[in-house]
Amino acid sequence: MATGQLSGILRSISGTIGNFNFRTTKNGIVIADRPAKRTSPPTAEQLFAQSYFSTASKQWKALSKTQREAWDKYANDFFPFDEDGDGAGPSGQVVYLKAAFYQQAAGLPLPANAPTAAPPGAPTALTIQTAPDDTTVIVRASHAVAPVTGHRLLVEITPPILSAARQAQPSDFRAVKGLNAASLPALAASATNYTFADIRFQIPDTTRFGCRATIINPQGIPGRAFQATLVQAVTAGPISPVEER
Repeated sequence: MATGQLSGILRSISGTIGNFNFRTTKNGIVIADRPAKRTSPPTAEQLFAQSYFSTASKQWKALSKTQREAWDKYANDFFPFDEDGDGAGPSGQVVYLKAAFYQQAAGLPLPANAPTAAPPGAPTALTIQTAPDDTTVIVRASHAVAPVTGHRLLVEITPPILSAARQAQPSDFRAVKGLNAASLPALAASATNYTFADIRFQIPDTTRFGCRATIINPQGIPGRAFQATLVQAVTAGPISPVEER
């Protein structure tokens, strides 16, 4: 049986994810900004994330006992381990909340019944294509998913990486165009180019940046993420080399 790890924007419900702290209480999931670094009002994206989780938590409570048990079984079947591979995996509630988060970000209805199919596989490669300017990235994603109907591709990027010695860190990644459907285009056939204009970070020609892609199935279940360090290509000419890891 195939198993996976929840990845992409959301990796753990307990602890810290980027600029958010997550905590499970008897009343559901509590989301808050990291207080030590709070220097300004919440951003629109932070408010979206809080709203998504609040809505998802209420919907979880509205599910029937049979539906919740089916989500617990799905979590146990396909996510038996934590992200380090040596501890218990997420509960059905956590898997549901993450699926509901992605569905809302994509502008789709919240899930109800647990899926039965395994999570999708990870992309197999990401390569950069020549863009018209430094506020656009064109990424070619390869994968082995078929059929692609109903699947989406979450694309996240980092700001420019200016030091040759530095690698992108998990907390550096942000949805390429924000937490909305523009960052979650429909998954196309393998080796298709995805063009993102007016991206959230300006990335000059020949600058390194991190790129992470996650395939999400029609029920909002994410597969494993594929991460690469790409070199932006803006001017005409040979495509810059790609460092994958």
